[in-house]
Amino acid sequence: MLDVAIVGAGPAGATLARLLSQAGARVILIERARLPRYKPCGGGLTARALRRLPEAARRKARLHSPGAEVVYRGYHLQVRSRVPLVAMVMRDEFDHCLVELAAAAGAEVRDGTVVRGVSPVPHGVEIEAGGERLWARYLVCADGATGPSSGPLGAALGLPGPPRRIGAVEVELEDPGAAWGPVLRGDFDLVSHGYGWVFPKAGILSVGVASWADVGGRTLRAALSIYLRRLGLTDRRVLRTHGHPIPVGGRISPARLASVSALRLGDAAGLADPLFGEGIAHAIESAHLAAPALLAGDLSQYARAVGGRLSSRFRIAAACGRLFYPAPGPWFALAATLPAVGDLFFALAVGAGKGAADAAAL
Repeated sequence: MLDVAIVGAGPAGATLARLLSQAGARVILIERARLPRYKPCGGGLTARALRRLPEAARRKARLHSPGAEVVYRGYHLQVRSRVPLVAMVMRDEFDHCLVELAAAAGAEVRDGTVVRGVSPVPHGVEIEAGGERLWARYLVCADGATGPSSGPLGAALGLPGPPRRIGAVEVELEDPGAAWGPVLRGDFDLVSHGYGWVFPKAGILSVGVASWADVGGRTLRAALSIYLRRLGLTDRRVLRTHGHPIPVGGRISPARLASVSALRLGDAAGLADPLFGEGIAHAIESAHLAAPALLAGDLSQYARAVGGRLSSRFRIAAACGRLFYPAPGPWFALAATLPAVGDLFFALAVGAGKGAADAAAL
């Protein structure tokens, strides 16, 4: 019998596989897609994420942004940081690097393998995957917000249904001349209770729109078209267009993220930041919280760790969102007068701590 079977080879699953294997556990990492696989994502690694990554994964960054432009109607705030605000990665390269590190640590990796059934058995879980039956002491669901574990598979193990998800739509554009430069951008006047973003990736621009309100895909696509015209990017070649859900953090009680023999990580646990929607950092952190619980054989330890380390952070971020998104104007007016407000805004976003960025109004 395996010690741990992990479903989903994104940042959460691959990080956990590496940590457990390094500790001597027998681990299998199961991924339904062939690796490396494309992942719809803006691909921004915040300071909080970078602190948790091995050096090999940090080297996958295509560009480190030294600042940002933040826009709301007549306000344009320029943010400059003493350290890079965000590192940009392509998720196929980045995620595959994490998987390779897990394999090098001793984890068995099976890609192109679909999990079709799971069921509790004495002292573990039986898993039907790729036409085989596997047995593991514990099963970890790290298969994202819409993976198999969000439905009946998760319910069979005593895990809750999917977290609340917000809508996002994004395009990747060719930027052959790197004309945009390294500065990322956020516009908060495109869609109700949401924002648009531009993430430059050294030859590629990720441009998207997300909303915390239930505005629908048609509204998001229309807002994205308006955004591309505003930015003067309608002539750029479109490499990909995709919509994707963002699982808002803090909507599932930590006590319900683990059962006797299974637990959820990352997006599958609804651990995306409720203020800006960033999920990679919290996915990686959830893996670091799960590893000691699995090694100790006490999954309730993981639930308590999430409650102590992440839930309070999400409550604060959600409260900030409830104040900010309905009326961004007063915040921008305040930030234009008091740069420290912009400093706090971006410190919350990137996890760089107080004093991470210096903002000034143009």
